[in-house]
Amino acid sequence: MKLHHIELPDPAKAGMMAGFGEFVARTSLDDIPAEILDYAKGSLLHNLACALMSRNNNEACDSLALEYYASPSEATLISSGQKASLPGTILANAALMHGRTQDDSHVPSSSHPGCLVLPAAMAVAEHRGASGGDFLTAAILGYEVLGRIGRAGKLLTVPRGFRGTPLYGPFGSATAIAKLMGYSPARIANSLTIAANLSGGLGITWVEGTEEWRFQAAMAGMNGLLATRVGVAISSATHFTLEGRAGFFEAFGGTAETPVAPFDNPDHWEFEDITLKRFPCCAMLQGQTSLLLEFVAEHPLPPDDIETVEITLSQFEAEYPGIDSTGPFASRGGTLMSAQFCAALVLVEHDFTTKGLDRIDDSRILDLARRVRVIGEKDRPRSNGKVAIHMKSGDVHRLQWDPSMMSPSKRFADVSAYVADMIGEVGIGGDIARELVDHVGALDKAPNVDRLLQTLLPRGDAAVQAVALA
Repeated sequence: MKLHHIELPDPAKAGMMAGFGEFVARTSLDDIPAEILDYAKGSLLHNLACALMSRNNNEACDSLALEYYASPSEATLISSGQKASLPGTILANAALMHGRTQDDSHVPSSSHPGCLVLPAAMAVAEHRGASGGDFLTAAILGYEVLGRIGRAGKLLTVPRGFRGTPLYGPFGSATAIAKLMGYSPARIANSLTIAANLSGGLGITWVEGTEEWRFQAAMAGMNGLLATRVGVAISSATHFTLEGRAGFFEAFGGTAETPVAPFDNPDHWEFEDITLKRFPCCAMLQGQTSLLLEFVAEHPLPPDDIETVEITLSQFEAEYPGIDSTGPFASRGGTLMSAQFCAALVLVEHDFTTKGLDRIDDSRILDLARRVRVIGEKDRPRSNGKVAIHMKSGDVHRLQWDPSMMSPSKRFADVSAYVADMIGEVGIGGDIARELVDHVGALDKAPNVDRLLQTLLPRGDAAVQAVALA
């Protein structure tokens, strides 16, 4: 059996973790297809822009890092330029990148790999002085392992209440860190086994609209680091961690018989299924939001003239925690998931911003949201939805979207074209966007990640930057 170019140990005898260990240890930058490397650069650029856009809203995460995880001084907090330990840096930077929920998504695992794999890999790469190429390789492999395990288990675990990002995230961050540490196949397998023991995270955060979601991603990144540290300290770990009796899939999914196996489709790279977000809301609502914004630009309907709105999604999407919700909402954690609130926000404001999502008590939006109905269709494919806007006059506006409306291109050149507008929303200048494009574009040739990191730091305070880069 092969995974891409690597001959794997027989999983029936050695277990799936041994296969992942061989694959991660033996894969180099030269083995990664040019298209996948290009996708990785595009996703990195997009996610770093997301981090910059959240920089002024990360006080709680930075405070946690600096109060409890400041020492030893190992890596840099993007929000402030201050130093913290590796666990603290990963915690703060992962929460920062996930702060708008506009970071990338992996639909087959219902997870956000970038917000935890990239901060973990960047912190360790900075601390170890790893090259840009090594950083990119580790990150791509982190996405690959997370995506393959998540693809296998998602349909089992999500309906039971687990959120994909913290459940599968530790596999991704542990993979990236173990690769940067130069671990052997056996130690990588051990680290992934420990990661399985550190997985968790509940979807109820979306049902109640509370704040755990940011920290779920952050803790998944941290747990990947802990997994690698324990994985190298122990002499043995279970071989059938994923697929065995009382293993990961059975414990979290109720059965070890997954719909697909992690090594199915061995020539497919999980980065092919990564999507980026145009808007700071759930990935499942990207098509709906894009479609409605296009519609109201030409047909700005008075909200009071709308009788009802029907949103039809796949059964999986309609039943996903938080999607079918009219509130009350405790925070943006509820509104960004609610199909009703997001639709009402666009129809009332003819715009879609994080400030709008924070308007949890706006009577105009809430009144219309209560007139929105979510319908799940069992045979409807994911990412193919429709909207019917019923007017009090009797007119009906029928709209439909498909996967082409769900995500902008993740090609590096295409992300480069919009990143200045993206960060310009929060007043960050185009000069920073140009520097980011230059450094990310050349990262596979860079001796380290320092220049890229410097571009991300706050400007105008030379003292802060001097401390950060010392």
